[in-house]
Amino acid sequence: MNIGGGLRWKKGFSRLWVLAAVLWALAVLGLGEPWEEIRFYADSSEQLSRISIANDKLDAAQITGEIDGKSVDSDQIERLRATVEVHRNDTERRVEDFPSNALGFVALLIGPPLLILIFGLAISWVLAGFKSNAIAKKSE
Repeated sequence: MNIGGGLRWKKGFSRLWVLAAVLWALAVLGLGEPWEEIRFYADSSEQLSRISIANDKLDAAQITGEIDGKSVDSDQIERLRATVEVHRNDTERRVEDFPSNALGFVALLIGPPLLILIFGLAISWVLAGFKSNAIAKKSE
């Protein structure tokens, strides 16, 4: 499309779209902070292992009345066990939610630039339909 004094609209808008898509990706990557979730998911097996070790220590404390050489009563053990259980449930929930969160993040990263590209191509197609046959043959 070469309308308006030699301007190359398709090339200009294509470059504008590339720039906007890159800026969008940088903004989503910088502001969305997906790295924390990725790091958490990568470390989750280690966290679950630590939770298992804590439960083993609490089981031993139930029998001996000591944790790491410190005396504890059954109420303290139950409070600690409840805290460990809450942490285990939260870790397992976040691990289960990770695939859907990752899919949503990818959709947010790619979706808007792709929709804008499709919309721009549709507008270009519609405008091409308004060209007269003489102009269309001349530009080919």
